[in-house]
Amino acid sequence: MIREWIVLRRLGVPLRFRQLLGMALRKSLRRELVTALVAAHKAGLDLAPAELEAHYLAEGNVADVVKSALALKAQGVAYDRRKLYAVDLATSHAWDFTRAFLAAREREPRLSFGDEAIAFIRSHRHAPE
Repeated sequence: MIREWIVLRRLGVPLRFRQLLGMALRKSLRRELVTALVAAHKAGLDLAPAELEAHYLAEGNVADVVKSALALKAQGVAYDRRKLYAVDLATSHAWDFTRAFLAAREREPRLSFGDEAIAFIRSHRHAPE
């Protein structure tokens, strides 16, 4: 735990020792989450450490969420991070959705991430298993 805190502090991730201790007690202080926290911070993404941890604890794929947010930011697409988390939790396919959305947006620039995310979630919630 101390090693992770030193790494995160050295890289400038805004995380207090008390928060790190809580993560350790909740058993969420894993390499996948630490890597996502570092990547999100370095890229200047609006993904708070507490949100990423909550997503991780909800069995979301934090790596896909960060990768998706990076791609959306790189393309200048406005997105609601809560909808991005929701797409990942509902379908486990945040990165697949983001790639498809960005490809469709090249053809139709007026597409809204929020509207498409809601439609995607709804279509997957009602899909037969």
